[in-house]
Amino acid sequence: MIRTIKTHPQNDRDLRQPSVLLTAADWESPSFPDLVVDLVATMKTAEGVGLAAPQIGLNLRLIAIGEEATKTDLNSGLATSGDLVIINPSWEKLSRKKIKDLEGCLSVPGLYGEVKRYQKIAVRGRDIQGRELEFVAQDFLARVIQHECDHLDGVLFIDKAKNIFNR
Repeated sequence: MIRTIKTHPQNDRDLRQPSVLLTAADWESPSFPDLVVDLVATMKTAEGVGLAAPQIGLNLRLIAIGEEATKTDLNSGLATSGDLVIINPSWEKLSRKKIKDLEGCLSVPGLYGEVKRYQKIAVRGRDIQGRELEFVAQDFLARVIQHECDHLDGVLFIDKAKNIFNR
């Protein structure tokens, strides 16, 4: 099912809440696969490269990353270059270098701005079966993961962006 994407400023109350960790009971529940399918389908329908659960009104630490991002980093150690769903994702910087690049967001339609993000990060979380997941991401994949993880903390890219403009 395609879900409605929450947008700023109308849905700021939903978008600005920190998300809660998922438990084994959550990802083992019979409804979890449907939630994952909805998250990925909504991202693809909206032509996004990533989507976080809060963007579809679910206050959960769950993100989807499209294959457009995963296939850009063939050295990540990921077992897939397809769509990726991460439960309870976290990351830490592996380099001090930050890259400034243009970002937009499905929850902030029409606005774009320059955001500095770490070039290389270590990512941890769980896959959709609940198995531990660890890999290194860099460049565009690292940017997308940082952007989606910001959503889980109630942060929008416009909070960090410079030179914001309408397109």
